[in-house]
Amino acid sequence: MSARRGPGDETRASQVQAAGRHADESHDTPTGYDRQRATERLEQLDNLIEAAEEATRRASEAHERYLRTEDPADLDDAEHERSLRERAVAEAVTGWDLVGRPDSHAERARALPGFERWAAEAAVDPETAEAFAQLARTERTSWAPVDLSDALAGVDVDPPALWQRSDGERFVYAGRTHWFQGESESCKSMAAQAVAAEVIQAGGDVLYVDFEDDDRGVVARLRAMGLSVDQIASHVTYVRPDEALTDRRTGKVTAAQLDLQAVLDSRSFTLAVLDGVTEAMTLEGLELNSNADIAAWIRALPKRIAATGAAVVVIDHVVKSTEAQGRYAIGGQHKLAGVTGAAYRFTTERPLARALGAEPVEGTVAVTVVKDRPGHVRSRTADGRVGTLELTSWPDGGLTVRLAAPGETTVRIDLELVGRILDYLTVYDGATSGRIEKEVAGKTDAIRSALRWMAEPRREWVRIERSGNAHRHHLTDAGRAELDGRTEAV
Repeated sequence: MSARRGPGDETRASQVQAAGRHADESHDTPTGYDRQRATERLEQLDNLIEAAEEATRRASEAHERYLRTEDPADLDDAEHERSLRERAVAEAVTGWDLVGRPDSHAERARALPGFERWAAEAAVDPETAEAFAQLARTERTSWAPVDLSDALAGVDVDPPALWQRSDGERFVYAGRTHWFQGESESCKSMAAQAVAAEVIQAGGDVLYVDFEDDDRGVVARLRAMGLSVDQIASHVTYVRPDEALTDRRTGKVTAAQLDLQAVLDSRSFTLAVLDGVTEAMTLEGLELNSNADIAAWIRALPKRIAATGAAVVVIDHVVKSTEAQGRYAIGGQHKLAGVTGAAYRFTTERPLARALGAEPVEGTVAVTVVKDRPGHVRSRTADGRVGTLELTSWPDGGLTVRLAAPGETTVRIDLELVGRILDYLTVYDGATSGRIEKEVAGKTDAIRSALRWMAEPRREWVRIERSGNAHRHHLTDAGRAELDGRTEAV
């Protein structure tokens, strides 16, 4: 008896041809098929493959029974059973119905590059599966030889691109992982959020994966640093995970992998912040003191995100005992070994608190480098000291975070001086910097710092406009309202 073709064979054949054309086109373009990412995405669907394989086996058995059926009376039942089994395969491949997932996940799954290949592995038609197998054999693994052209040509790692110090030097590398580590309340999260604010002000996008705080806390900090609601809404993607990426019992990836990949595919992030290593590893059922578990987690999340080109900042704690701290954070030493960018220690010198009265409250934190794999950072430090993280909490709820170069003296904002400048601008609106420095009582550095502080986006009491080689300062409505409030208070 000749083999009979199933009702979906022609459709699958056309899908194979289309997938083949897509793969060929992708290999021909610089931004095309990425074998590593496709493989990761296939692994993300591993929990569905098992269900699809079982459905395939049953469908194949039903198909064999159908081919052996000679009694016409039995044909309808056999065909019906086979069609049901094939439908089960289709559901496993495209609908997630077998595991009770919503249809939106199916849409995401179908959009994944390499998805057709995975579908073929669960297909009943052996010709379809073989066609995709041929495509799969054109892929490369990470064990293939590395192209040494850049290394032989002397192309160096790009210097750090983010986290600008007061002298213009930067300390966070693009596309690499970094560790911000310190004791509780050492302001390491604030430092990472300050880097995020820097990126957003420049128009870049930030991914914030938060295992410790919540969205309100992070948004409040960014707002206090001067970012607008629109800036945060447009440039920040906030994730607060409560599910593991991998099932600790079976070792299979979970549906959370699809959500994570969808986030990474949604935009090109300049910076990613992973806040809370201890909580992140505990969520995955991993041991903090196991170097193998640490390496697995770094591969699964920080390095995976860094591979997209984003600079990754991981926020971690050190043990409280100074003698026991060593060079790395809580847990195994592989946390430091797994850093591809730089690792920084944060040591509180003066604790920061909220400004509850009329005066600002200042805090300072020493920042030192404990590892610099590419080697660009240490030459910019003073015996390993990157600088001082200067934080000022203002009575109006604002927060200023500044990385000052070693040995640099910071001028504290004099609020009485601010009042004198506001008074002066009510009479001499549009005055230049030189004129204000000459005619308002106060030290030059203090006046300049006060003018910059008054012009920050959160306040905008003063608008600064360039006029030739001069900068003119105009009192804004917000500045007049502040001055009126000061007058009423008196």
